[in-house]
Amino acid sequence: MIAIQNARLYQDIVDERERMIDFQEEARKKLARDLHDGPTQFVSAIAMRINLARRMLSKDPGQSVMNWGASRIWPAAQ
Repeated sequence: MIAIQNARLYQDIVDERERMIDFQEEARKKLARDLHDGPTQFVSAIAMRINLARRMLSKDPGQSVMNWGASRIWPAAQ
């Protein structure tokens, strides 16, 4: 009887360990995605805004980004 209980308890521990490993792996993958996606999007947005500013300046330097409104290119500048 004790041997059966020990076998069940051992299997419960093995199952729980597998669940913990799966949970940790999913958490690691999510963190990796979040770290990759967030900064990548941020850098892309900055690059697009810089390109927009360059095109505006090359078309008509007199109507620079400041005349158009820096807040439209850099919302945080408000």
